Amino acid sequence: MAASFVPPGGGHFGLFFRQAVAPSSAPVASRRLAAMASSSNPKRMKTTVGNPSKGQKRKERIYSHYFLTKDNEDRFQVVMQRKLVAERKVILKPGEVNEFQLELIRRGWERLGSYPSTFSVTLVKEFYANAKVTTPATPTFLSYVRGKRVPFDADTINEFLGTQLADDVECQFSVLDDEGVAPGELIQALCLAGEGFHRGTIQRGSLHPLARFWSAFVHANISPCSHVSDLTEGRATILYTILTGRVMDVGQFIANEIHQCANAAGKAALGHPSLITHLCSLAGVDISVPPLEKATQDLDFSYFQRDAFAQNQMAPKEHNSRLRRKSTSIWRTQPPPSVIHPC
Repeated sequence: MAASFVPPGGGHFGLFFRQAVAPSSAPVASRRLAAMASSSNPKRMKTTVGNPSKGQKRKERIYSHYFLTKDNEDRFQVVMQRKLVAERKVILKPGEVNEFQLELIRRGWERLGSYPSTFSVTLVKEFYANAKVTTPATPTFLSYVRGKRVPFDADTINEFLGTQLADDVECQFSVLDDEGVAPGELIQALCLAGEGFHRGTIQRGSLHPLARFWSAFVHANISPCSHVSDLTEGRATILYTILTGRVMDVGQFIANEIHQCANAAGKAALGHPSLITHLCSLAGVDISVPPLEKATQDLDFSYFQRDAFAQNQMAPKEHNSRLRRKSTSIWRTQPPPSVIHPC
């Protein structure tokens, strides 16, 4: 879908998006580089959805209107115990957190900040249960909700968000994630002067204000996580990619995140519920199934101000405490820098 930005002086809100109806177009070309599957388990995956012939579709046996197989039905009982991490809508007036707005627009990510809305908890969890790969023949990046096939491959997500990359543009994020980023470079791009990393993570309080705002956006809309007090290596690399102006195939990354989450063991939270509800709607699913929940707190200027105020209040005590700690790093296999460079 296309989106337009109301420039300063042209409206009340800098990020008030007017969604246009996307024209039918040829499928977007496959990306040459895939993003990592998860920030904690980076694996490149090509999100190609299988396209079985009509004959194959006729022969396919569906377990029920709700689940592809008995295994998927059993999986639903597990998924029901997992929490959802809702996306956050960006609402900013012209000039508010201007660097954030300009970068969001430059990347064509306006819709990534505007689409979050009400979602169906039940449908999202059915989606995740049916997205689990149960046999070697199960198509990946394709789920099933209430009798409808729901694709969630990179091309489908990028088309919905309007974030397609040109055919000759490579995803620089996946290269950075594969090769690693030097700790000193991460610190310089993300942290306040004198701050750094400790025990393999960067504390949220160590980030400069713009990085903290982007961190809140990433933790909700790109790489969802219920634990937001610090940055893992993968999410720090996402922030580094954004703040240094490098290219990221966000649709590929989100597709991999959903796939990884659907097939993961344990009780990790499930992300992208609003996006998944939109994908279900595009596939023809009735998305009014209760219970319905709204996206979480908006990312607006009041949030930015409260966050900055809280950071200023805790800064002296926290900073002195960190100075007494010995900074260590487990980023990749690279040793920590001998000198922590200020921003």
